[in-house]
Amino acid sequence: MLNLTYNYKLQPTSKQIEVIKHNLNVCKSVWNYALYIRKLWYNSRSCEINKCSLFQEYIVEPFDYPNYHFQSSELTQAKKTNPFLKSGNAQAMQQTLRKLDRAFNNMKSKGMGFPRYKKKMKSFNLISQTIELNGSYLKMPLLKNIKLRKSRDIPDGFKICQVQIIKKASGYYVNLMIELDVDVPTDMPHGHTIGIDVGIKSMLATSDGLTIARPKFLDKVQRKIELLQRKLRNKTIGSKGWHKLYQFPKVQLQIMHRE
Repeated sequence: MLNLTYNYKLQPTSKQIEVIKHNLNVCKSVWNYALYIRKLWYNSRSCEINKCSLFQEYIVEPFDYPNYHFQSSELTQAKKTNPFLKSGNAQAMQQTLRKLDRAFNNMKSKGMGFPRYKKKMKSFNLISQTIELNGSYLKMPLLKNIKLRKSRDIPDGFKICQVQIIKKASGYYVNLMIELDVDVPTDMPHGHTIGIDVGIKSMLATSDGLTIARPKFLDKVQRKIELLQRKLRNKTIGSKGWHKLYQFPKVQLQIMHRE
């Protein structure tokens, strides 16, 4: 199976933006509450050695670890009584629980940090067999037909298996996870082998003597940021010129920091 991910910029309507924002808030609540339940389970079964009693200790009730399957069934029951959860997309919430479960598995197996609460949810995933790309419109269960900026075509034979809606400072984007049922060889064919070294003065150097200069786009962006901040700092706060200049750097800085 060959898997690829294509990124496109969305051009949603105002109604579709409200739907995206609402589902991001619902997924954030699901993530934070599911993480809260897992932290309660960990805290109820851990105690610092200098705080344990030598005579007796309270034994908590023996309930199972709140894994994905447990929390998924609890979410289904909670949707029956909670209108806020019921208004969200079921697939997006289930994928949020899977993402949290994957974060805990990475913490245990790969030594990554303990998952944190989210102040803002920046993306959510949808899985469906009915997702289609028709021209410049993406047909999907939640947003129906949403327009996108089609910068490139999907290769022939690939089908869309999953989409990820992403909110950034510069707009809304979508990641299309596409797959093709082919046999991928474990040992890829190769010819001439070269060594690549990443450096500071040169971006990279090869064993054949080829060097590629370091791109200086970061220096250029930093100079733009300093110029905009200097102009804004020299204005009187609250003046007409300050308000006029404040709106432009606010958007520009978000885009520059993203780059």
